[in-house]
Amino acid sequence: MKKRNAFTLVELLVVIAIIGILVALLLPAVQAAREAARRMQCSNHTKQIGLGFQLYHDTFRQFPWAGRNFVNCCNSTIRDYWNWPFYIYPYIEQQTLVDTSSDAVVYATPVSVYYCPSRRSPKLYNNVHRGDYAGNAGSSTTASVANGILVESNRIKIRMSSVTDGTANTMLVGEKYLHLTHEGGAICCDDNEPFVNAGWETDIVRHGSLSPLRDMDTGTSAEQRFGSRHPAGFNVVMVDGSVQHITWEIDSTVFRNLAVRDDGNPVTIP
Repeated sequence: MKKRNAFTLVELLVVIAIIGILVALLLPAVQAAREAARRMQCSNHTKQIGLGFQLYHDTFRQFPWAGRNFVNCCNSTIRDYWNWPFYIYPYIEQQTLVDTSSDAVVYATPVSVYYCPSRRSPKLYNNVHRGDYAGNAGSSTTASVANGILVESNRIKIRMSSVTDGTANTMLVGEKYLHLTHEGGAICCDDNEPFVNAGWETDIVRHGSLSPLRDMDTGTSAEQRFGSRHPAGFNVVMVDGSVQHITWEIDSTVFRNLAVRDDGNPVTIP
């Protein structure tokens, strides 16, 4: 009788083990490649936002205001009180949302450029869209401080000439830190208002006196800091339009100086 060639059970188990090892080695590389692609897309979103600010400044000779609290904080029926994400709509190809008379339509139309793909895709929470980027309020989100680029509406006008520390040395907009349990406003603050109509809130402004932080799920307090869900750092666009990736290890004093436009301490990102 002719002998048949076949795998033994031991040989089959060895092959399966080798395949398992190869898959285990490959998956981290695949995940890293996907995150690199998401970070690049996020960087592009940050660049588009920065360009929107530049074009707004070219038109009005000042940067847009951040927003203003209306009566009891948010949800103003007067669009003059709305936030910087709405003000730059015409310059990021969203003129139709400016032209519509329906506030509900504006609220319910997520704009992809305001979402970081490492955190979430464009989506609605109770028929209202959110966002993953915040304007630089300087050393504090206390409205009266006003030493960043984004200030409360009607407070002062911030122009290129206001940035005496240098446009390449001052942050304009960056990704915002968001506690994992706060996404969509499930708990309290930082992501619980319509992105275009949040008033002067940490939904749309952050400051540089707190070091940036990666999104985490420990603790429950709201934060006013910059951050992201990227593993190594977060993306910012500077006043001159250049995009930088700031690592979590950045010195706290250097980071604060990057946020203040006129403290006489110009710094560059390491």
